[in-house]
Amino acid sequence: NGPRDPDGVVRRVPMVVGFSYFNSVTREEKRVFVPSFSLTACLLHLGCTFPLAPGTVRVSMGEEIVIHTPKRGEYRIPIDNHGSLYLNYVSKLNDFDSMGFLEVTPSPSLPKSQRDDIARRLRRHIDGRIVLVGVTATGVDVGNCPLSPNTPLVYVHLTAINNILNQSYIAPIS
Repeated sequence: NGPRDPDGVVRRVPMVVGFSYFNSVTREEKRVFVPSFSLTACLLHLGCTFPLAPGTVRVSMGEEIVIHTPKRGEYRIPIDNHGSLYLNYVSKLNDFDSMGFLEVTPSPSLPKSQRDDIARRLRRHIDGRIVLVGVTATGVDVGNCPLSPNTPLVYVHLTAINNILNQSYIAPIS
């Protein structure tokens, strides 16, 4: 989902998509922002619920998104004029915990007790964490990122989520 820079590299990802419309009943123009996948994952992880309560998120295009969380305080996310976050690629893909699809999808032919054992084992790894399901096979859903020209694009979302939760941001130099 991230736009590529002129050299083909993904350096930013949209955090919000904004639009406005005229409400013919109230005779007012309304501005609406829809959170991206990465931002939504963070909002849910931080304890926000949908629909968002008024005042939970404030968007100032070209400046920042401010999230007021119920338990973890305030998060400020710098965004550009298009609502995108410049990604701080501080971690490589292999720095994130991962599991193969076959490890988390036991065969339905296994006895229920074995499937339950697998579920218990997996729960230790995923409870309280954000879990993304993505393709990491070479040549499938890949793009050019600053650390590698052949990067699985799920890494873009992992990086955005990591940047937000750790409040680790960068700003482009003019």
